[in-house]
Amino acid sequence: MSVSRANSKRGWNQVCQRSRASRPALFLAGVVGPVHGFVHSFKLLVEILTPRRPIGGILPAMKIRALLAFVLLAFAVGANDGRAAPATYASDQVSAFWGRYLLGKDTWSRVVRVDNARPTARYPAAFYGLVFELEGILWFYTETEGTQSLSRSRGRIGRDRAEFRELVQTLSPGFTAVADVTDESPPLFALIDNRLPRGCFLFSVLNWRRLESKRLGYCQPRLLTYYVATPEGPRGHTVLIYRGGKRTFLYDSASESLEQEIGALDDDDPLGLATRLASSALPPVSASFLQMHRTGYRVKEPRIIRRSLPTAAVLGAP
Repeated sequence: MSVSRANSKRGWNQVCQRSRASRPALFLAGVVGPVHGFVHSFKLLVEILTPRRPIGGILPAMKIRALLAFVLLAFAVGANDGRAAPATYASDQVSAFWGRYLLGKDTWSRVVRVDNARPTARYPAAFYGLVFELEGILWFYTETEGTQSLSRSRGRIGRDRAEFRELVQTLSPGFTAVADVTDESPPLFALIDNRLPRGCFLFSVLNWRRLESKRLGYCQPRLLTYYVATPEGPRGHTVLIYRGGKRTFLYDSASESLEQEIGALDDDDPLGLATRLASSALPPVSASFLQMHRTGYRVKEPRIIRRSLPTAAVLGAP
């Protein structure tokens, strides 16, 4: 889902701060990397040695056994055939693999490289993207376009998984090849500073998982996605809506406040809520609610509520 504004640096720092338990593992992963990983390792070492109050984050805390296993694996990877790793990685390549890492093993996902014979600002001649499953639907994230749905019908997620390359190719007639490159991940230290451009959809999902893991009693999570009409075409944004008791809260990765309480809302009117929340001067022309379930729950039939302005109003939008 494309986002109309960049995620604020403050937003990233608050949402994706590494917990104290995860910092040592990331540090050790950087130590065993090539020379350009030293800078990352040094920064993480400073974080480890700097006293601070533990802060929860998206990255899960590792238990001792998992940490030891990670250390052994890291040294095994570091002791390869001695060839130097590439000095740099494509930005969209790093974003795709970092998104997959954050979603974790409980979420089915694949990283793909796409060749495009008809390059545009939205889709360059060659680019990387992340295909992942959420709420019984396949989604596709790229740095330039954000996150969009790949599934064409409900209740066929198994078939969609098997045909994910073909589904990616349906997005543009210029896509000539879609290669699964999931096994070609850059080293972890090359991923950890990534900011996930246009990652509002992913940030919303990850923030709910953070809240879910804290067991604070929040419930009824929904993703609100809305579109505005622009001269360049429709542009969209996704936020998280959830409840705590009788109060309703909003998480917006592109907002300075990140999380805030909002007033009463109509559960069947996503467009009305989007109109209230949109910061753009252009009013939303369509919106949808996607109900979310606990992490790992296998959804057979996604629950989506969509609302749109009449066609005439959409065509008349600036």
